[in-house]
Amino acid sequence: MHSLGRVARRGGLAKTWSQSSLKHSSTESAPRSLPTAPSTKYTAVTHSEDASAVTAGVKEHLDRSSAYVLPVYARPPFVLAHGKGSYVWDTEGRKYLDFSAGIAVNALGHADDGVTQVLSTEAGTLLHTSNAYHHPWSGKLAELLVTLTQQEGSGSVPSLGAKVFFSNTGTEANEGALKVARKVGKERWAKRTGKAWDDPACDKHEIVCFENAFHGRTLGALSVTTNPKYQKPFEPLLPGVSVGRLNVKDDLVRLVTDRTCAVIVEPIQGEGGIRAADADWLRALRQRCDETGAVLIYDEIQCGLYRTGSLWAHSTLPVDTHPDIVTMAKPLGNGYPVGAVLMRDSVAEPMTPAPICSEHYGDERVSAFETLAASDVVPGGAGSEAHPAAVVGMARERGVLLLTAGKDAVRLVPSLNIGEREVDETVDVLESCLGIVAGTKTSTLRTLCTSTSPRYPSLSKLTEKATGCPVMGPALQLRSGQMVASYASVAGNADVTNMHHHKGVFPNATSANIEMCPHASKALAAARMAEDLAKAKQAKEAVATATPSTSKAATAAGCPFHVEGAPEASTSAAASTSTAAAGGFDYEGFYATELEKKHQDASYRYFNNINRLATKFPMAHTGNPKDEVEVWCANDYLGMGNNPVVLETMHRTLDQYGHGAGGTRNIAGNTGMHLSLEDELAQLHRKDAALVFSSCYVANDATLTVLGSKLPGCVYFSDTMNHASMIQGMRHSAAKRVIFKHNDLEDLETKLASFPKETPKIIAFESVYSMCGSIGPISEICDLAEKYGALTFLDEVHAVGLYGPQGAGVAEHLDWEAQKAAGLSPNPVKGSVMDRIDIITGTLGKAYGAVGGYIAGSMDFVDLVRSYAAGFIFTTSLPPANVAGARASIAYQREYIGDRQLKQMNVRQVKASFEALDIPVVPGPSHIVPVLVGDAALAKAASDMLLRNYNIYVQSINYPTVARGEERLRFTVTPRHTIDQMTRLAKAVDEVFTTLNIKRTSDWKAVGGRASVGMPDAQAVEPIWTDAQLGLTDGTAPKMLRAGQTGVVDARAVRITREKFNDLLGEFPTPHPTAANVSTVDTLRKDIPLPTSVLDGPAPIAVSA
Repeated sequence: MHSLGRVARRGGLAKTWSQSSLKHSSTESAPRSLPTAPSTKYTAVTHSEDASAVTAGVKEHLDRSSAYVLPVYARPPFVLAHGKGSYVWDTEGRKYLDFSAGIAVNALGHADDGVTQVLSTEAGTLLHTSNAYHHPWSGKLAELLVTLTQQEGSGSVPSLGAKVFFSNTGTEANEGALKVARKVGKERWAKRTGKAWDDPACDKHEIVCFENAFHGRTLGALSVTTNPKYQKPFEPLLPGVSVGRLNVKDDLVRLVTDRTCAVIVEPIQGEGGIRAADADWLRALRQRCDETGAVLIYDEIQCGLYRTGSLWAHSTLPVDTHPDIVTMAKPLGNGYPVGAVLMRDSVAEPMTPAPICSEHYGDERVSAFETLAASDVVPGGAGSEAHPAAVVGMARERGVLLLTAGKDAVRLVPSLNIGEREVDETVDVLESCLGIVAGTKTSTLRTLCTSTSPRYPSLSKLTEKATGCPVMGPALQLRSGQMVASYASVAGNADVTNMHHHKGVFPNATSANIEMCPHASKALAAARMAEDLAKAKQAKEAVATATPSTSKAATAAGCPFHVEGAPEASTSAAASTSTAAAGGFDYEGFYATELEKKHQDASYRYFNNINRLATKFPMAHTGNPKDEVEVWCANDYLGMGNNPVVLETMHRTLDQYGHGAGGTRNIAGNTGMHLSLEDELAQLHRKDAALVFSSCYVANDATLTVLGSKLPGCVYFSDTMNHASMIQGMRHSAAKRVIFKHNDLEDLETKLASFPKETPKIIAFESVYSMCGSIGPISEICDLAEKYGALTFLDEVHAVGLYGPQGAGVAEHLDWEAQKAAGLSPNPVKGSVMDRIDIITGTLGKAYGAVGGYIAGSMDFVDLVRSYAAGFIFTTSLPPANVAGARASIAYQREYIGDRQLKQMNVRQVKASFEALDIPVVPGPSHIVPVLVGDAALAKAASDMLLRNYNIYVQSINYPTVARGEERLRFTVTPRHTIDQMTRLAKAVDEVFTTLNIKRTSDWKAVGGRASVGMPDAQAVEPIWTDAQLGLTDGTAPKMLRAGQTGVVDARAVRITREKFNDLLGEFPTPHPTAANVSTVDTLRKDIPLPTSVLDGPAPIAVSA
């Protein structure tokens, strides 16, 4: 009874916590004045972590641990020996102030007298009996938990009563809660349907959890711990788990359904970054659980038991937010393993005598629990993903133990009886560390950590810099050693060989196929990183001066976390300060603010280091040449960037004319190659003339600027989904711009009719809209243009090379038979859609695999633009080799249709695979494969996960490229993607959608649809390429590729393409008969490797699996 009295008194103290704050700490004092400036007295390192300088005794401990303990934790190089209160000491006698408390476990600090006495007494009386027998203390502790919860006013334990189940740990408590919810779900389903609870038809077994959650690492708890770092190595996890976003009400109806048996959430997330759930959101969640019969579980393992000043974090919230089950652990045993599940009687009722979790122990739990004191701690935010680990490391080197939380916070979870003096010391240390970190801008750190070191490919620039830092350097060396050690095999050589052979892997020490073994490849990567870290450290040491291990030493070594004396940071800071001091504008601050806006709305663009491989298309390597990925978003639609005749022509041109153009077109850059390319483009579109620009962005901008500024009173009519280059050109012209709804002919006609026919008008639109895959009503717009006296400006950027018998675009494709019959004639097909278009613009940088853009139209129109467009006149001309490569690509595609056909067949295959898996493809008749995500952060996460986990590279498309709420992944399918790659892609995307809980087509349909996905009464969209055009009806269609198979290079197209360059490059030499497998260019230029091909017949291009 004495024990229960102590608990009751502690409970009473808790109620006054919010008014008295630290009054119940071990050191009380009168109100005092607070410091006026952050502390800087702890800048020097006092507890060095140089692993190379540890004593023999410490080294013995570390070596033994390395030899026998599984290296799954990155521990600092010291050994803790004993503790008392809020302090711990290592084996060398160094004292640390512990603000981690065993990750919020040691509520009473270390070596508490009461806990020690109870443990000693119980160990000598009756230590363990299992759950098979009654024990005097378990009932008392359960009673105490229930009654205290009732006294605290928590609706989770109403007057009707509650029950408690004990476990060994917090993760077991969560496992137990999920099991209870599963059983309750079955019973509620049975009651609703009138069937037995164990009927196989029961589908009420799904679980909902939330982003950034941490519920433990056993299989069930890990399944609801939404961190890929923890989950990925142990997949597959429990099926039927959906992940929502904390405090987002709109997700709840979709997330929590009649199939949901459990919803588990932390009222205050700890590991996820100290994020609190809103009362309104919790109320809505409680209501949704009631509507669907789901059990609501609050995981209070870290935030409960007075950590927030009340018994539970939710105790002070309205009753209509309270849960069905509360799980707890950590301070419950003050370091001795114990957890508990507290549940309403209505939830406990279906549970019959059967094991749920582990057995529990006894009296020591009560002693620990009854000495809990009310305390509070404010989480410290570091504000940047780059900072928290650095702050924790620096604090530890100054004698204070802290923790990180999520990606952007430092976590302070001391014992609940912490003293005022200890709090002051910790705050001073934290302020000192934050002062050091604050010297480096977030944007600088972000750039450094996303840029690869040019000297050490396995390291980022940030890591390279950190190797010279006395704070970070030793930690990096230690961690790299642990990474290498963690890949050491515990199996014998024979076992490893058998495992490899079983999986079809036959690596050897010198063979590249060692990368086929995931363990060997990861070990190699870790070894490369360790080697690069060592090299970087040696390089730093070679130039560093002998200085103490302080912030000045770190600065001298170039560490980005230390500002004093750092050349770049100090110069920039000084410049900014000087400007502000002089009363000038803070330019650097403005830049940082604008960039932060992009980060806040998740629209900041990250550029991945992707290097496409000419001989392995569509493969590429990342910053590490050994790390290969499949590219699914390149605009080299047909793989012409590595076509042999294109590369061959570029090499020959380089030999003949060198690299650069030598100037603008009107100075020295108007070569025969440029004129020939423009002739080729004019013939392609059957127009009088064409003009080449450095890009199609420039072509659109320059052309529309000239037309709008020169035509008197010109009015532009612009489709709402037009590309930015067109919008920019219209704006630059200062002409009036009228926007019509996307592909809406009625809206366009209404707006055209509002202006006199004699007013100059230009209708600007696209053939293929690249973000949604829709195709413009070209013929119908031509009708309106003729009726209302307007010019037509058609952007065929995403269509040239891909549509039509010659690849001239959609305008050609719409009159397939007539255009095909006209062959290569430069004369227009009168009355055809392409003939009716006044101005066509296109790119050389997509289907043609080159660089540049162009316009095509009448002779005088082209000459007008040539004479007035600043974007053409004042720009250095494209290099002759690039221009020659572009012309070769166009010439080849005009002669060979197989690439276009195979691409469209592959597009059909991928779209069908996605649709079969309920993956929301935005419907469209073109080759574009947009997959709707609907959230910027989720789109980026999906892109990252595909690259990280599946070696699939596809970029997310966010605002302003698409509207907010219509963010997506856009997949580019090429003729060289194999059936095997397409199958893997569909499976990977399906798994990512499941993991990230991204809406499926059926989900969009349930909410009325978005971006043409899941729209009511939606009609099937037929592809613009018909079966007959693909050759499917007459058996002439190309064959889809399998892994290891090769694509076709058409010999006839190659011969005709070569002949077009005879006037400038001379006749292509015939390959020597004795060197049938080596092209003449290979023979002439040994120093430039080219694809080997006879090119006298269909020749293969390697296609990677």
